[in-house]
Amino acid sequence: MRKYETDRLDRVALYFLLGAALMNLIYTNSRIPADLYTHFPALIHPFREYFPRSRNINKLTRGIENSASTYNLPKTGQLLCFVETSEKYYKDRVPSVAATWLPRCDNGRFFSKTPLPDPKMPFTTVYRNLEDSYYDLFRKTLLGFYYSYTYISKDFDWYLKADDDNYFAMDHLKEKAATTLAVPEHLYHDEQLCPYDWAEDRGMARCLASMGILPADTRDPNGLHRFVPFRPSEMREVPAGYHYYPLRNGSLISEKFVSLHRISPRKMIFLDSILYPQSGKRLFTPEFFDLL
Repeated sequence: MRKYETDRLDRVALYFLLGAALMNLIYTNSRIPADLYTHFPALIHPFREYFPRSRNINKLTRGIENSASTYNLPKTGQLLCFVETSEKYYKDRVPSVAATWLPRCDNGRFFSKTPLPDPKMPFTTVYRNLEDSYYDLFRKTLLGFYYSYTYISKDFDWYLKADDDNYFAMDHLKEKAATTLAVPEHLYHDEQLCPYDWAEDRGMARCLASMGILPADTRDPNGLHRFVPFRPSEMREVPAGYHYYPLRNGSLISEKFVSLHRISPRKMIFLDSILYPQSGKRLFTPEFFDLL
């Protein structure tokens, strides 16, 4: 009897290992390697990875509201910007973004789950039917792009997603946005080309890679960074593996930077006042990065 139970447990263990190997094979063959986009190992959230939440457009767009000010925004132009935000940042991050770089987009608005308290703010409750959760960031971003193009307007050259602690130097961005790029709408619905990934940035990179759009070197001619995923003061503090290009001595960030991340509301206002002073004379020098 004991031998029979042991044999049965051995078979269960064998079936489990075979099942795990099969799942790993499916994952490996159906997804673009994360190594193309990150220097840290891909961490898979197994249940959400293989049983993702709904992408049903009729369900996810039900009851979405637009603030009155959004109806006055242009329906055509070079750039539509949407800023992902959540209720806990309505009183600090939202006002600083609205007071600085967002109005420089041809059509700039906030995407949120609930209406913003200030009705004058341009907002759309695109995330009304999504979780306000870190693990739903991928669906938020995917739906944000789809909604912007399909429901707001197809007549912009570029569509920009930003976090509510991003700062964009819009004139620097528009210098680099002279060309257009067509990305088909069906990517939203195609879970083979655009599979769920709990890591939003990696997941979006896979979507784009399925269309042949791969990461490129965005540094300036001097090797300084234009797109900065950290605060400038953090650049040398994060582990070396987070940087695709080895850090150099001296300056790291280009004077023609396009975006900074993890910028507090107070510092965002300060930076904007230096880049776009009322006098019209720009006071910015690279030394100001040390203050951010």
